[in-house]
Amino acid sequence: MARKTPRQKSKPQRREVPFALLLIFAAAAIAYFVYVSVHFDLTQDDAFISFRYAENFLNGHGLVFNIGERVEGYTNFLWVIILAFFKGLFGLDYLGVSRVLGVASGGGLFLLLLLLVRKHFAQDQLMLYAAAAALMLLNHSIAYWAIASLETLAFSIMIFSALVAEYHHPRISPALLIIASLLRPEGVIVFGVIFLNRLIRDRAIPWLFTILYVVPLIPFAVFKFAYYGSLFPNPYYAKSGVGLEYIISGLEYFWQFAREIGVYGVLFVIPLAMITRLWSRFSLLYLFVLIY
Repeated sequence: MARKTPRQKSKPQRREVPFALLLIFAAAAIAYFVYVSVHFDLTQDDAFISFRYAENFLNGHGLVFNIGERVEGYTNFLWVIILAFFKGLFGLDYLGVSRVLGVASGGGLFLLLLLLVRKHFAQDQLMLYAAAAALMLLNHSIAYWAIASLETLAFSIMIFSALVAEYHHPRISPALLIIASLLRPEGVIVFGVIFLNRLIRDRAIPWLFTILYVVPLIPFAVFKFAYYGSLFPNPYYAKSGVGLEYIISGLEYFWQFAREIGVYGVLFVIPLAMITRLWSRFSLLYLFVLIY
């Protein structure tokens, strides 16, 4: 007689949450985010620096704060150009445009978060997305800076887009990083993070990735040097230096960050970083959190 084999237990199939349901949660998160942002109703005074550079540019005086003085007093070149574009082409007010773009960028973060959750998790997508979105909503600094008329959230969505693109469409990462770097110089840090992650993952220098990022930025560097006489903006020289006063100020700033914000992030990262299988899946995100 044939020997009966014990019936094997079938593994439960992993079912994804309907995308439409996740979109409903994302829409709810965005709606609440917009409400909180509008509730702040403020404008950072630094935003008016960008407004003045944009206005002088439109009036034919060049990218200057004071007419005739070529000083790069901004650190958000592309943001100034975007503001000038909407004012020059459509006659839209700087304040209104900057607020709409900031809040819209903040809302886009929740959509990118959705893509990230869908990419990495086949189960518990709804719970994970809701938890992550809730943490973002509880961090009111995101809504605060979204309405403040600065480039902060536009820069945030571009670097988050580059990180998400590394998982979905890595070929477009250099283009997204270029936009981020034109919005703020810190975009080069995110380039370094992705460069390091690719280097560790592939065990080879990502030459093509590097060339696609660096070469298109060379004309911008040439412009800065020719127009302003320096690759670094004036705030770099105004806020940096060597000496005991700078060191003490830097330590105080770091301690304030660690005490009020950073320590909570460390408490989350340390236990997660100890799980090897998570590192293999999320090394890019770990490196971003630790380095940036």
